[in-house]
Amino acid sequence: MCLHDNWVKFDLVLVLCGVVANWIIEPVMGGLEEIGPLMVLRTVRLCRLARTVRLLVKFRELWMLVRGLLNSASTMVYTMVLLIIIVYVFAAVGVELIADHPVAETDEEFRIVRDLYFRSLPVAMLTLIQFVCLDSVGAIYKPLIEQDIKLVFYFALIILVIPIVLMNLVTAVIVNGAFEQAGKDKDAAKIHQEQIRKKLVNTMRNIFTRLDEDQSGQVSLDELMKVSQQDLSELERHTNISDPRQLFEALDVDGDGQLGIEEFCTGIWQAAISKVPTEVQRMERQVDSMFKRARDRDDRDKAREDQQTAYSLEETVADLKMGQEKIHALLVELHADHGRLEQLILPERPCLAGLPVKALAVGTSLLSQLPGHKGDQGVKEALLRVQRENELLRARLAEALCPQPEQKEPVPTTALRSTTAGGGVWAAV
Repeated sequence: MCLHDNWVKFDLVLVLCGVVANWIIEPVMGGLEEIGPLMVLRTVRLCRLARTVRLLVKFRELWMLVRGLLNSASTMVYTMVLLIIIVYVFAAVGVELIADHPVAETDEEFRIVRDLYFRSLPVAMLTLIQFVCLDSVGAIYKPLIEQDIKLVFYFALIILVIPIVLMNLVTAVIVNGAFEQAGKDKDAAKIHQEQIRKKLVNTMRNIFTRLDEDQSGQVSLDELMKVSQQDLSELERHTNISDPRQLFEALDVDGDGQLGIEEFCTGIWQAAISKVPTEVQRMERQVDSMFKRARDRDDRDKAREDQQTAYSLEETVADLKMGQEKIHALLVELHADHGRLEQLILPERPCLAGLPVKALAVGTSLLSQLPGHKGDQGVKEALLRVQRENELLRARLAEALCPQPEQKEPVPTTALRSTTAGGGVWAAV
């Protein structure tokens, strides 16, 4: 299993290099002068310092730099390959443009610069390496551009592509890799913390099981006072509390005198990862518990109010339905009374033909038949309108029934009796 560790493999390579150098190469070759270049491999053992730096927490920033350098190794390799290709292309173009330039035959300075920097392809590639770092490139392109202005496009393109675009692109890739590595470090830290939490929770569950003697799922103060010395040392290591009574008071947030397994494990874990004192943590958990109970109480009160509102709405809807049925029954009764009035009055008074005499039989006692429904304002208003129409029609009927001037006999008065179920009194006409 140890061979799966990269650091073990690295140590194995270093040991093999030392064995080969000291036990094989040096005895066979016979002298350090002949194997001097191979002794440079011994310096690889300095890389062991990277492992030492990694193990020291104080050098965390240094380890981040070393790891960033190692992670960017592939980027640097690809950068070198791309740089060689670009330099090769521009060097080939430069040799074609400058090596056989006709101005070199007439201008001494142009010829000196050409022979010094662009006489062959390897020399031209070495010259363009100066453009990568912008190392005194003005002394190279200035004499050439002064003699041939068209060369400004060639050197401007070199400066734009190699030192500006390519180098900044490489920097961006390296920085992006550093950000990605930082994100991976955060994820790794979260995973590591989650593993520690699971391990701690499992340990606390085992301790809780040993404390719960009656297997009730709750640990009381008496049971915690009987904790073994080994379990107490484990609890003290995570909470810095050596007294079981103080530990129970710190964990018992709701004050019910019992500790559930979730309450026990959560309290120990928060005490282990928090940097604030245990008393402050307990106060924070108590405040959170109070807020939770207040929210639950508000939710229950709101649910009760909503239920009462729903009941009130149901009663109102039922009253409205009853009111509508009452109005319909009264209208049916009015139509029946209208028919009876026409049968009684029109044979004696033909002059009333065509008179709108509906609702004549409705007396003022009609409203008294209406039960007092809650919120049944619409029914009452409808009946009030019927009463006003009744009074208006009664007045018109009285005018129509007045004695004519040529008549000497008084008009007989007919008393009508109501036939309604409510027993209302008919209006005397």
